Amino acid sequence: MIIHPFLTCKNMRRLTLALTVLGLAFTLASCAGQGEPGPALLPTATAQPTQAMPTPTETPLPPPTVTSFPTVTPRSEAPEDLTAEPGGGSEEPAPASESEEQPSVEETGAPPTSTPAPATNDSDLPGVSRDRMIFAADFYQGWPTIDESNVLIRLVDGQYLFEVGPTDAARVQTTAVNQRDAYVQVEAIPKACPEGTGYGLIFRYVDDDNYYLETISCDNRVTAVARVNGSFSGGTLVDADLPAGLDAASPQTHILGVLSEGDSHTLYLDDQVVGSFEDARHERGDVALHAISRGTGVIRVAFDNLEVWTVR
Repeated sequence: MIIHPFLTCKNMRRLTLALTVLGLAFTLASCAGQGEPGPALLPTATAQPTQAMPTPTETPLPPPTVTSFPTVTPRSEAPEDLTAEPGGGSEEPAPASESEEQPSVEETGAPPTSTPAPATNDSDLPGVSRDRMIFAADFYQGWPTIDESNVLIRLVDGQYLFEVGPTDAARVQTTAVNQRDAYVQVEAIPKACPEGTGYGLIFRYVDDDNYYLETISCDNRVTAVARVNGSFSGGTLVDADLPAGLDAASPQTHILGVLSEGDSHTLYLDDQVVGSFEDARHERGDVALHAISRGTGVIRVAFDNLEVWTVR
């Protein structure tokens, strides 16, 4: 093998060194061509959590208070015999159980209201000294309409018209009165008042089985009975002819009144006393209107301007 004389070991070392230097220079030149390095990336700041702001909530107003509507009490399957003699063998039938019919606001509008009267009002009625009016109803709204086979009750021209019969009875209570000593008054206008029918007031009404019932009959008699624990016990409390000159069937406005003070009860018709009795079995209670047919006749009577007063 021929070796170039120039490539001696010494020259070979120099050549290697030169090539190494040249390679380093080439590497530096290549790096320089790539420009300056970019700035180092900073760590990304984490956003501070946002504090939730409470959403203001509107405070709800309390719901409106709805005054109770008058309640229709169950009507009897047969009318009560209010002329039974004391100690008679037959007891008047109790009203049959029947679901109460409550009016809706859409059907009847606003309920009747209890109307206070600041001023006193002494009437000309014998024995009556009125104090404060605690309930009043003009029957323009708030009273139920009842339409059954023998009972039709509805508002007509600002009056509360009962059509009852044949052989039936019905009553409607205020559900707003619970009074002991009181004077109750209502206007009654008979539209049709055949024999065997009548109309009147119920007072100290506790429930369907306990109350006093007064009836002005179209044959010009007045009766009163007490219903106690579901039966008409104790006989008839009042049973008498109306005073001369009074005609309960005449188609005019008649004023019915009942005064209760303690155990004493006085009945009025057209500013006259027509009966009275003593009885302590019912302490206090509500007021109701009623009409009755004991036979084939149909009574049509309109009620208006019901008032309840305390008495002095």
